[in-house]
Amino acid sequence: MPETLVQRARALSQSAQRVQVHQRAVQDAKRLRERTEELRRALEGLQQAARRWQVLRDGQVPLAGAPDPGGVATAVQGVRAALQFDASPPDEHFLALRRALQSLTSSVEATCSSAWARYTASRTSAAGLDSIDAVRPAAYTALARLRQDVRAAEQALPATVQDIRRFDDALAQVSRRLEEEHVREMPAHLSGVLRRAREMGLPLSELTAEDLHELKQRGLDRELRVRWSTS
Repeated sequence: MPETLVQRARALSQSAQRVQVHQRAVQDAKRLRERTEELRRALEGLQQAARRWQVLRDGQVPLAGAPDPGGVATAVQGVRAALQFDASPPDEHFLALRRALQSLTSSVEATCSSAWARYTASRTSAAGLDSIDAVRPAAYTALARLRQDVRAAEQALPATVQDIRRFDDALAQVSRRLEEEHVREMPAHLSGVLRRAREMGLPLSELTAEDLHELKQRGLDRELRVRWSTS
């Protein structure tokens, strides 16, 4: 029986509907891949922050407490519930989960940064790092190198427990060498004189009899030289 115009139109309509369904499926698949990739990157960021947390904890760095992961749990439940009703749920559920992961990552990173800053500040202060400029030239080079290593370590979170140990060991060496140089026993005014002598020099007229006496007592007068200033 010849195909009628109505039958042909119906066939074309059904074909068009199948094409639309296919196109929507392709678009949904692409959208879901994009959302999945975004979640993968957000999760990797959280895992990296968690590794930093673990390093600090294993390295005996005091932490203020773990951030609350409740937002992530709620967002995961939202995605799971949406998937039960629709194999391709709206973007809002995935975006909420991504934001929750990023928020938790930021909280963990901030906690780690604060903990490391407190840890390094308390130990550098106790080690007397600022006293290095008052030591003899013969001891200064090695101490200045150690101070440079310590300052560099302060600026970045440790990647391993060994990094924390190296930081602690460097400070222990600084403290021990400062003890050997008897820097902590120096009067404050004498430390200031030696610091100025190292940084820019000081006029001979500003060197008092008390300063010279203290320098001689410590055998430091033989390591200071007087030269004409060209400025």
